[in-house]
Amino acid sequence: MSVQNYSSAPPQNEHQWRDRQRACLAETRAKIRDCKTLLETLDAEREHLEDLLDTFTYPVITTPVEIISLIFLQCLPANGRVQPSKRGAPLLLAQICQHWRDIALSIPQLWSSVDFTFIANSYGPRRDWILRVSQNYDGASALLRAWFQRTQGLPLSITLRCAEERDGMPPGILPAIAEFSHQWGRLEIRLPLHDLPALDRIRGPFPLLNTLAIELSGMDGAVDDVPRLTAYRDAPQLREVRLLNGMITAWADLPATLTSLEVERRIGIFEWTSIFKRFPCLLHLSTASNVYQRSPGPEIMAPAPLKSLIVRHGDMLPLLTLPHLLRLKCRPAGFLPFLSRSLCELKHLTLVINQSTDERSLLDCLRSVPSLEQLDIHRQRNSHSFYEHLHSSELLPNLRDLSVLDPGYYYRYQPVIDMLRARRDPHPERAQLRSFELALNVRGNDWADDTSSPSGADALQLQRLAAGGLQFRVHTQINNWPAGFDVGDERGFPLKTYTVPYPN
Repeated sequence: MSVQNYSSAPPQNEHQWRDRQRACLAETRAKIRDCKTLLETLDAEREHLEDLLDTFTYPVITTPVEIISLIFLQCLPANGRVQPSKRGAPLLLAQICQHWRDIALSIPQLWSSVDFTFIANSYGPRRDWILRVSQNYDGASALLRAWFQRTQGLPLSITLRCAEERDGMPPGILPAIAEFSHQWGRLEIRLPLHDLPALDRIRGPFPLLNTLAIELSGMDGAVDDVPRLTAYRDAPQLREVRLLNGMITAWADLPATLTSLEVERRIGIFEWTSIFKRFPCLLHLSTASNVYQRSPGPEIMAPAPLKSLIVRHGDMLPLLTLPHLLRLKCRPAGFLPFLSRSLCELKHLTLVINQSTDERSLLDCLRSVPSLEQLDIHRQRNSHSFYEHLHSSELLPNLRDLSVLDPGYYYRYQPVIDMLRARRDPHPERAQLRSFELALNVRGNDWADDTSSPSGADALQLQRLAAGGLQFRVHTQINNWPAGFDVGDERGFPLKTYTVPYPN
């Protein structure tokens, strides 16, 4: 019976009508009692089930804090540079639940690194960054302080890049990191020339500083009045220094314990001698050299530990004797006389080939280093016959890793594939090639970039080689192959990829 029937006008027989309504009311009350009883039963059942579930402990809750801490640390970037983002560690880990937040905040290693790029817009280089602030990056200095206050005195890794279009470092950034200068472990900073004095005014001691890299932004050419760095004399643990794009210092202003030194400016004969005398423990040196004179200079014998050398101009090679060198990057000019005099057994060689270098000179260089395990070739023109020469078991018999930088328009992959097959086939007198990387330079032409990646039958053959164990990758300015390959940290501003480049 509907509610409308209950409330309809009484019929002529009022007694019968009242009796029906009372019966309906009694029936409704009985249903309500039944529903209440059912609800009480369901409530009791719910409470019982909740009690049962409360007795169950999820493994994620019982996992020891020490294990969770180790897992959290594995979420950090392999290069140790953390870009603050709500989509990545450590901020993401602190948002899952209160338990994880407490653990994340208690792990000082999660907060001992920060990597910022300051550009002239309101969002920064990635739109998911926590710093959704004005172009002055209001709040960045407060974030740095809050970040580093959780580190419990651990060495800090600080990477700050000021983009070319900015007039200067955001206000408050340098004072913020200055408060923690006693904890600096790795400082990598790119800043305009007029901000350099403020950085140099941050005085030591720097008891934990191990790595220092400074680059001047917005420098179109040489500047005569670049101030000299003097602040890092009191850094007893400093081992690695990079001075880029016009940065200068007196060698006496750096600790004698350096093991790695990179400078972009040209240095002459007598500065080379000064460097070797000042830093007797030097393992790696990278510089643009300049003899400054046409007459032969004095022969320079480097200290015994030097294992790695990068020279952007080959004019110093004829003057150097480096018997313990393992890694060299240079141009072919002067390489053979240097090698015959030094008698070093190179393991890693990078040759920069210009358009005037003939292939015979390149092959002569390669035949002289049978001990070579890793070869990088940077070329300004394609020459597929180079790959054909690598078929020979007599050329580079110990080669395991090969990297080639080539112009990339309409790249022919078949010579590469044939070479890779030959180098992957077992041979009693030749090591099996382990990896091959091809970097194609097609800058300024996105359409050509698309035509340079492997496709069709080429891609299929390369996939088969990769399935057989070969580590193979191709990257251009906008494309990577295989598609899942991410070159992120290998591109862009060099401070992002700083690692000690000499063999152990």
